[in-house]
Amino acid sequence: MGGGRWGKQRVFAGEVCEQLVFLLPGEKDARSCQPPRQSRFADEEERFQYNQRRVLRHWCRIVNENFTPAGYYSTNTFSDEYDVHTREDCRRYCGNYVRRLLRRFPEAKIVYCVGQGKHTARWHAHFLIEGVPEETIREQWEKYYGMVTRCDHLRDNVKGIGGIDMGRDYTALVTYLFAHWRRSDGGHRLYGTTRTLREPDVEPTTEARRTYTVDRPPPPPRRGGRKYVLTEARKTRYGYYYKYVVEPRTGRQRRQ
Repeated sequence: MGGGRWGKQRVFAGEVCEQLVFLLPGEKDARSCQPPRQSRFADEEERFQYNQRRVLRHWCRIVNENFTPAGYYSTNTFSDEYDVHTREDCRRYCGNYVRRLLRRFPEAKIVYCVGQGKHTARWHAHFLIEGVPEETIREQWEKYYGMVTRCDHLRDNVKGIGGIDMGRDYTALVTYLFAHWRRSDGGHRLYGTTRTLREPDVEPTTEARRTYTVDRPPPPPRRGGRKYVLTEARKTRYGYYYKYVVEPRTGRQRRQ
């Protein structure tokens, strides 16, 4: 961090906290910031990639805020009898399935995305569901459409790069689901959600009183008596990005 006034903002999503440190509007860091350009983006490809990152960040926060190891991650496929050939049909069937689940469990939280297999080109769907028993998840799909090939609890301790324990940070899973859409598909991403989802807690921006770098991150947050640990620190085009998670549980704590 060089000259200029810097701001700091925290975003809490479930057991994940992101801290963003950036130059406040109108400020300029003489050592690291490039001169302002007439256009925010050099070309349409840069605009597209920027929007991709924003949408992915939004969905990572939504999933981290709403899902826990009590929820399920399922992969649902279509039988030959109900095989679909268009994304519109696939979304329609998934929407009908979600409505059936909500009729029985109105408070359930559900996120889904659809895509095509790389080799078979057959449509399938991935669901994140919390508040619905596993037997109902399977029964309501297999009764109408095909097979649930997997239905597993979300993990309590997600392993990151290098084996680091990321706790209940489901960013990697969301990134995998996000990649199911390809630019050649056109249109919007093939996903759906229920209205029962909560938004993450975005705190107001405050002025940073200290100088932060990759090696000097902000101190871990304190919230609700929970202890956070740093899992990621990096420099960005706009400043610095830091991620913290609630201190991962030991095997004994997970069993309690």
